[in-house]
Amino acid sequence: MQRVFVLFPVALGAFEYLTDLPLRTGQFVEAPFGRKKAVGVVWSQKSAKDYPEEKLKKIDSILPEPLLSEQTINFVNWVAGYTL
Repeated sequence: MQRVFVLFPVALGAFEYLTDLPLRTGQFVEAPFGRKKAVGVVWSQKSAKDYPEEKLKKIDSILPEPLLSEQTINFVNWVAGYTL
């Protein structure tokens, strides 16, 4: 099992998930978010590993969308840092 951070279109930051799927940073995925399923982007494949694995949810599927480029990810991170 691999731990990844997924960013959803909410102002709460990225959330850590478990997966057996072959994921890359920038891939769009569908995962449980609250009581619903939501579309998010794999934002990081690094993990703090301080959250118990048994409490993490699993990613449901990879969506057939093109990856976000590293340039786009860097821009979003810069905008988030600049505005916060």
